[in-house]
Amino acid sequence: MKTLIAFILRHYFFFLFLILEICAFYIIINSSYYQRAVIINSANTISGNILSHWSNINEYFSLKQSNISLAEENARLKNYIDSHNVLLSYSRDTITTKRNRLPAKIISNTVNKRNNYLIINKGKADGVHRDMAVLSTSGIVGIVKETGKNYSSVLSVLHMQSKISVRIKKNNYLGTLIWDGKDYRIGSVIDVPAHVNIQKGDTIVSSGFSHIFPDGINIGIIDSFRVKEDDNFYLINIRFLTDYNSLVWVEVIDNKDRNEILKLKEPEEEE
Repeated sequence: MKTLIAFILRHYFFFLFLILEICAFYIIINSSYYQRAVIINSANTISGNILSHWSNINEYFSLKQSNISLAEENARLKNYIDSHNVLLSYSRDTITTKRNRLPAKIISNTVNKRNNYLIINKGKADGVHRDMAVLSTSGIVGIVKETGKNYSSVLSVLHMQSKISVRIKKNNYLGTLIWDGKDYRIGSVIDVPAHVNIQKGDTIVSSGFSHIFPDGINIGIIDSFRVKEDDNFYLINIRFLTDYNSLVWVEVIDNKDRNEILKLKEPEEEE
């Protein structure tokens, strides 16, 4: 208490000035309508700016939870569509999708190696298993290869051993998507016959001839093409629609018909 009194006495000029200033403002506000309006408007502007900045700060720190909620809601909506027998047309046949979708966040990713992998924050405890498809909002990302309790490793499209069945969207001709280990923005499509009419700008999508990826998922746009020497097939370069260097959220897709399809394919492979 003595210390506080000593501090006030030592700086009493400052406190006296502060009290007089407050009294002066009070007199001005109460004696003049114009001055009162100006001061109140100025105070409202300052407090409004402070509250606005505070709100922006709160929104920034709540973005993580918002992203999680949006990803989960997106997966729930897609599951709802799939569970109500959404029909997809492929060639002349019509098939019913039976796929569950699980949102996941990428916690590790590479694009500058010849064989790239991703790590996602979902594992066996969440129902993730080997050979599940991993998609982004703009296309194919990869295939689940190894799973732990809470995390999984994904073989990226940007992997030298990655081979995905694709088709040209406008005419349904089939091909195989590969990656040459160079530019993460560019992939290659092989096994398309040279007589097929293709043009720069044509869209490449997943073929549906797989127990892993759904049919019709956008993959890329034809950037250039040529017929390989002494061959009757194109070598097509495509520009990926997915920016693999900026991925944060993905969806893990479980095909409920996978085991049945594999059993039907086993006799064919034996032949």
